[in-house]
Amino acid sequence: MTSHGLPSIRDFRVEPELVPPSAGDTGEPPLAPTPEESRAKIKEIEDKVAFKGQTIGPTAPPANFVALDFLTYLIDIKHQAQTLGWIGGPQFVLELDKKLDQVKGKLVAGEMEPAHEKLGSFIEKVEEQYKETKEHEMEKVKELGKGKELEEKKFITSEGYALLKFNAIYLRNQLGPGEKSGEEKEKENKSKK
Repeated sequence: MTSHGLPSIRDFRVEPELVPPSAGDTGEPPLAPTPEESRAKIKEIEDKVAFKGQTIGPTAPPANFVALDFLTYLIDIKHQAQTLGWIGGPQFVLELDKKLDQVKGKLVAGEMEPAHEKLGSFIEKVEEQYKETKEHEMEKVKELGKGKELEEKKFITSEGYALLKFNAIYLRNQLGPGEKSGEEKEKENKSKK
C-alpha cells in the first residue's frame, strides 16, 4: 500500500451489519416490540460485538512545519507505539528515547546538521531492530514447533517500524540535506577544479 500521507495512529471500529427480523420471523407472540425498541435492541447488540482498536493509517503532514513541534509529535507517537505493544524491551525503548533527546538538544541549539545526523542514527536503530525482530520471529516459530518458548526482549512490529521510520525520515528531510559524505565532498571538489 502506498500513500502520500505520513503514517499515524488511527482509531478503527469493526461492527457487524445486523438486519432486524421481519414481523413474525422471531417466533414471538403477536405483540412484537415497537420499531424503536427493535432499533435500540439492535444497537445494543452491535455495541457488544463491535471491535475497537488502533492501527496505522495515513495523515496529512503538518501545514506549518516546525521542527521541534514535529519532534515532540514523533516522541509522543513513540510512547503510544510502546503502549500499544508495537515496540518493546526496556533497553530498546531507552535507546530510542536517548537518540530523540539528542536530536532535540541539537534542534534547540540550532545545529541542523548534527540533528540531521542524529535522526539518521535513530532511523538506523529502528531498521536494525526491525530486521532483528523479523529474524527472531522466525527463530521463535521454529522453536515453538519443537515445544520450546523463547522470551522476547527487544522488538518492533511492522506498525511501530512504519510509524517511527517514516515520520523520522520526514522530519530529517525537512531539516535539509544534512552533511555530505566524504565521497560527495570529493566529487564536488573535483567538479569545481
